[in-house]
Amino acid sequence: MLLVFGIILVLISIIVLVFVLLSHVHIHIQYKYANLVFVWEITMRFYGMEIRHYEGSSESGEDEKYLAELIHNALNQSDFHSLFTEMKRKINKYYLLLNALLPKVRVRKLYWQTKFGTGDACSTGILAGVLWSMKGSAGAFIQEKCNVEKQPQIGISPYFQTRGLQSELDCIATIKMGKAIRMRKQFKQIMMQQQSG
Repeated sequence: MLLVFGIILVLISIIVLVFVLLSHVHIHIQYKYANLVFVWEITMRFYGMEIRHYEGSSESGEDEKYLAELIHNALNQSDFHSLFTEMKRKINKYYLLLNALLPKVRVRKLYWQTKFGTGDACSTGILAGVLWSMKGSAGAFIQEKCNVEKQPQIGISPYFQTRGLQSELDCIATIKMGKAIRMRKQFKQIMMQQQSG
């Protein structure tokens, strides 16, 4: 009798474990940048229950200096190539992880809008083209690698006569719990390899 009860308990445990591992985790990522303040929030839910919540913000006067440097680099032909080379180097650092993770992710919503101006119509127009190419490439990469349910809403609004930067991202994605656990393990391995190498 005790043996039958033990077998039933093991079978129920296996069924529950399989059910949990095949269930989806919902991930909601939001960030907003305006007036030199960067606010971000990541919420993870499992069957409607919040299992993780991260949030943060930063305020910096260095951002205007960074924007001016970015504009200068984008407008300078010799630095333009090095800007993309540096971005490519940073992306390649996490390419293995992204290549393994993204095909397992289902993107339910992706909204990414950026409003900016340099104060000069000419440089704003050039920078708008650069940002469109970068955001377009990022959107195409996500659509190629992920299961995207709805067309991403990616946009840029250049302000030709004013200076400033605002950006907003809202993304909702899901991944199966078992795959999320495996990806966390792979992420740790890749990070350890990069630190040692």
